[in-house]
Amino acid sequence: MLRKSPFLLVGMLLLASCATAPPAASGLAPTPTPTAAPAKAAAATAPRQPGPSAPPAFDQARDHNPLNKLSKAKTLSCSGTPAVKVRKWDTMKRYLTAVKGCLDRFWKREFARAGLRYTPPGATFVRKAPARFCGLEWGKNAGGMYCDLAGLKEDKRFTVVVRPDDVWPEMRIDLAILTAHEYGHHVQKMSGYMSYIDKAFWQADKKGRKAADLVNRRSELQTECFAGVALGALYDSMFPSRAPWDDYRAYTARWDQEASWDRSHGLPRTQVTWMERGWKAGTTGACDTWHAKSSAVK
Repeated sequence: MLRKSPFLLVGMLLLASCATAPPAASGLAPTPTPTAAPAKAAAATAPRQPGPSAPPAFDQARDHNPLNKLSKAKTLSCSGTPAVKVRKWDTMKRYLTAVKGCLDRFWKREFARAGLRYTPPGATFVRKAPARFCGLEWGKNAGGMYCDLAGLKEDKRFTVVVRPDDVWPEMRIDLAILTAHEYGHHVQKMSGYMSYIDKAFWQADKKGRKAADLVNRRSELQTECFAGVALGALYDSMFPSRAPWDDYRAYTARWDQEASWDRSHGLPRTQVTWMERGWKAGTTGACDTWHAKSSAVK
């Protein structure tokens, strides 16, 4: 990899498809007809439909990504998510597992529209942060992490921590956003953005901490925007009103976040701004943090 040290994408707590079976065989062979051979020949010459493509890489992934050319995503139902009961950890785990399944369906659909290959990430929801994840120590204050290190068992997986104080019905929006954010790093991976991020970190490493922090903020705010794209399409089927989202926006804007987290992830109000941008636009094309002025990703 281009990075001198493993790059672990860190998230924060602020924030099925159906297939029809083929017809049953009758056990009777059809009577041959004079037209059978020409029909087979015609079928053999029928043009093949192109399969999904590999993602672009490096600057092409940033500047000419097929995902970014899509029209606004249509809504997708995520109804029927399990209820969350106070202090019942398993109920929140079931809820977030259902949300992750909805995100799988949403992003599978969007990648298919873009003609790109897609496989969903693995996910684990835990009560307590692990000591190590993806070969490194768990990040300080991290509510979740995504792993992008080939060869490790955690590769293309993310982990979200659901602490005891998080197990309340009112915390569904926070944890759904966190889950969608970590999922957004997988979208970066599958769409080719991660190769560009590797390159950007390699270049920033020569310039010092400030440059590396800027790259990290651009990456994290892009995934915040990706979370907005997905949740904007799913929200109305998940929540009965806009109240949970409005409350989230309000208290996030007042959150007194420590400076080190601001440097790596951006100010709380900046995170909400990028999430809302993706939410309203409904397409990853609105999530271009890489060409945005540094003042827009502070």
